[in-house]
Amino acid sequence: MLGCLSITDSGSLTSADLVRRLRVSPASVSKAIAYLEGQDLVRRERDGRRGARAVRRRRRRPGCGPC
Repeated sequence: MLGCLSITDSGSLTSADLVRRLRVSPASVSKAIAYLEGQDLVRRERDGRRGARAVRRRRRRPGCGPC
């Protein structure tokens, strides 16, 4: 899941995009996103036209600049 999010040009995908790309059920995507969100690796955003989006959150590490 993180792999798909990290290689997209926009840095985000809809849940439906993840279902299609990974060939898994919507429930599996939802559960995985909830887990990754709990680990502070992704966040969900609402987009009125397209529904929920899963967005990769970039984490800064001390001393490495704009990582």
